[in-house]
Amino acid sequence: MNKEAKYRMMVVDDDEITNFIIKKLTRLSDFFYEPIIRQNGRLALDYLLEAHSRQNFPEIIILDLRMPVLDGFGFLKEYQDIWAKIYSHTKIFIFSSHKTPEAQTHIAQYDFVRSFLMKKHDSSLLLHIIKEIQAE
Repeated sequence: MNKEAKYRMMVVDDDEITNFIIKKLTRLSDFFYEPIIRQNGRLALDYLLEAHSRQNFPEIIILDLRMPVLDGFGFLKEYQDIWAKIYSHTKIFIFSSHKTPEAQTHIAQYDFVRSFLMKKHDSSLLLHIIKEIQAE
């Protein structure tokens, strides 16, 4: 990823507070366009199909694990089956309070997941992502 560019980001989380904070923090950053917000994995996968057809696929996806309709685990499985090879440059960051050993083991099978971060309502998530981008 180009260190000078702005990055397209999608946030997949049903928590309105998390979405509000991430949206506000990205407005303060020169690294990101305003994020696309989807409240569950099914809506996110539908958006990715649209983004693919418009050649506007996000480079970064922030994913919660616990959501209605299609949770983060279901999203990861479908993402791997459909998009992982086509968009190998897209990075997924798990941002969840559901950090159990079972969840970590399950997520470890997906090489496109960059980090599993505990959900906190502060700037640490975006700072972590920016540091990973700058390290590339």
